Amino acid sequence: MSATNLPPELLPTSTTIEYITKNPKVSPAFLFVVDTCLSGEDLSALKDSLLQLLENLPSTAYVGLISFGHHVQVYELLGGNPRVTRMYAFSGEHEISTREVHTTLGVGIQLPGGRIQANPQNNFVVPLGKCRDVLESLIDGLMPDAFAVPKDHRPLRATGVAANVAVALLENTFAGLGGRIMMFMGGAATIGPGFIVGSELKEAVRTHNELRKEAAPRMHAATRFYDSLAERAANNSHAVDLFSCSLNQTGLLEMRKMCTDTGGVMILADSFDAPVFQKSIAKMFEKDAKDHLRMGFAATMDVHSTQPIRAAGCIGPCTALPDKGKDAVSDNPIGIGGNSWRLCAFDPQSTYAVFFDFGQTKETKGQSPSHGGQDRRLVTQFQTSYQHASGHRILRVTTIAHTWTSSTIPQSLVPGIDQECAAALMARLAVFKNEKQDTDPLTFLDQHLIKFMKRFGQFRKGDPSSFVSPPELSLYSQFMYYFRRGPLVQVFNNSPDETVFFRYCLSKEVVSNILIMMQPSLDSYSLDADPEPVFLSASSVSANNILLLDTFFHIVVHTGANIANWRKAGYHLQPDYENLKELIETPKMDAARLMEDRMPLPIYVDCDQGTSQARFLIASVDPAITHLSSATPTDQAGQMILTEDASLQVFIDKLTQIVCKE
Repeated sequence: MSATNLPPELLPTSTTIEYITKNPKVSPAFLFVVDTCLSGEDLSALKDSLLQLLENLPSTAYVGLISFGHHVQVYELLGGNPRVTRMYAFSGEHEISTREVHTTLGVGIQLPGGRIQANPQNNFVVPLGKCRDVLESLIDGLMPDAFAVPKDHRPLRATGVAANVAVALLENTFAGLGGRIMMFMGGAATIGPGFIVGSELKEAVRTHNELRKEAAPRMHAATRFYDSLAERAANNSHAVDLFSCSLNQTGLLEMRKMCTDTGGVMILADSFDAPVFQKSIAKMFEKDAKDHLRMGFAATMDVHSTQPIRAAGCIGPCTALPDKGKDAVSDNPIGIGGNSWRLCAFDPQSTYAVFFDFGQTKETKGQSPSHGGQDRRLVTQFQTSYQHASGHRILRVTTIAHTWTSSTIPQSLVPGIDQECAAALMARLAVFKNEKQDTDPLTFLDQHLIKFMKRFGQFRKGDPSSFVSPPELSLYSQFMYYFRRGPLVQVFNNSPDETVFFRYCLSKEVVSNILIMMQPSLDSYSLDADPEPVFLSASSVSANNILLLDTFFHIVVHTGANIANWRKAGYHLQPDYENLKELIETPKMDAARLMEDRMPLPIYVDCDQGTSQARFLIASVDPAITHLSSATPTDQAGQMILTEDASLQVFIDKLTQIVCKE
């Protein structure tokens, strides 16, 4: 080592370094749990997707297959007569213990004292290279559930028992090793533990209104059941993926901890032949430049900081582990408290919000982050140990240093604030408090925003016109306004399953995507101007432009009334109107490019101004022009929106009045 020959750890560009450890290589396991209470067309589409998925899995990956309807079937992939495949059936009406799975399937090793030790040697979860033909034949031969469905009834679907058996099977075979339980569900559980609705169609699946009134009695028992499965899966480092593909709800509300605690993938679609499902699962199994799956397994993350900075907690798809040093953990937890967490699965887009606290311990009491009035550099290090898709065990170390100021003046902190990251953090915190502590997110956000602006804004008390927000925080209030109006906070017109899906995406996506969820982006296309970003406002909606809205969950191409009439008249097909043809096609091509890299795939909506589908755009924009406005809008002024919601300007004015109040 010399000044010109430094190890990677000392290079300024090496904030993050990965070390390959000497642990034995272990390939991950993928256990497919398939709902057969589907129509022939839907099941056929699901089988095609599963067969394509197998093509992307390495031959060393372990695979298994479970199907469920009224009963749960576990398929043997090795052993016995190669022409005859054995299948073990479990009743869908009763909870199945880990010991019952051990006894029935003969998996795991019985230890003295009655304990069961996991053993990867079995005939049910085996390397793909040894069972590819058998597994493909089994998947191709799956048939719709044979139990007849009476008129005005739902199929008898034992989703809870299927999840129970899947968790127990991996407990007996791959405990502590990387694995995914991939559940493909086409409807709600109607039988056995974890069922959320009766089989008769006259009983509707619970709604937000019923949840508020405590009128959904099945929800609590089902939630407790799935929470226990989530805890078992997380303790064994196994992720649970939930693919909900149905026009009705399937129970994501009750099952949500199976994803939120394990880092699994959650996909919501109308059917298994919908592009949202098919392209999302294909994206999930994309490979990197070295032909490895872009996912990690069975990880732990530890945080170490220079005293007196202490970790307060984490918000993201993880569970808490025992603290690594009590003095390093804040007494005021935020999110999942501690400084060590288990991450059962993650991908390159997964993010975790880690909160810190300037705490006082016995050793640090009376100290500050600086010495002698001079600012001090404090260091934080993240150590993540995970199982790579290649089978290697990798230690990923990220080390960062920041200057901590000794100043007590709030404005001195402003240059160090990233308002976009701050908005994303507060969005996660508001939703976390709502779900874990039943805190009203609107009240929490309003109180936070008032305190935040009082602390960092400049104003004279009693004079709202004197309020000035620092340039570094110029967009923060705007982010909060749109976030308050969006589906991450508001539940009107969304089912409980949809709300769970939206919020789960918020808990694991990167900052740039969270900002799109909070404040959708809007681009305008017109004949007399180049494409350009415009305000997310009713004033941007015109009969003479095409708007491209990206809410992360939806991509909307909204065509103005005049352009829609020209298209219907066929002008864009005439040689003299090539510019009109280009105008119509450009936003659609841009929308396709946005959707290419998105996981999960957003729903694409192509609509004309004034049609029912235009509600996706109208619900997102700032209602700057309403029926209460004094002026009547023209095509150039924008579109009137019939709503009682306050506009952005009214919101900012009211915020300023409260902040500057005596």
